[in-house]
Amino acid sequence: MNAVRAYLTLRYLCEREDANGVTINCGRFMEERPVVPCLAFDRLIDEGIICACEGDITAMLSSLMLHAVSGQPVLMGNFGYKPGLFEAEEGEVTIGHGILPLSMASTKYTIRDYHGRGFGVTGYADIKAGHPMTLLNVDSTLSKILAVEGWVKRIEDGIHCRVIIHMNVDGDVERLPNLIVGSQHISMTYRHWLNALRETGKLLNLEVMHL
Repeated sequence: MNAVRAYLTLRYLCEREDANGVTINCGRFMEERPVVPCLAFDRLIDEGIICACEGDITAMLSSLMLHAVSGQPVLMGNFGYKPGLFEAEEGEVTIGHGILPLSMASTKYTIRDYHGRGFGVTGYADIKAGHPMTLLNVDSTLSKILAVEGWVKRIEDGIHCRVIIHMNVDGDVERLPNLIVGSQHISMTYRHWLNALRETGKLLNLEVMHL
């Protein structure tokens, strides 16, 4: 019921403010009440509202940019770009978080608690391997973006970051630590959109980094 209330409240807020994006400082919010927006975000994304975790404005902007060029739902999460970081293994990258719009999944949700802490609601679902995907990370100065193309390798149900997506990338993954331009979060959508993002960079005067 708390997850439903969070969803209805956020949807009403976006309608009232004519907003197409929302982010919440989840950690600070949970200090007041053990309610999390994860499942609400999942549904709002599928309704066309861009959502980002932890008050991360640049993650919301990168998701908005990916949504604009692709017309598709977009998820975001912590970016693992070297072995041991957010469950990444050798030669791959990961996204780990509690957000996965149902339209991007191949199964229905399995309901989980938040970070294994006994409260809150997150949803885990599978993703089919082999999906082409594009990742996007936006610099806080709004002058650079990092775009990475690749393919979904597999997905696992983690404890802390419930949805952990493992991906192979098109290019040298070892270059990524020198190319990250924004926060620890990165956004993802299906299919390859690097060429469209290059054109976006020209329109918005953004330097486009890529592998």
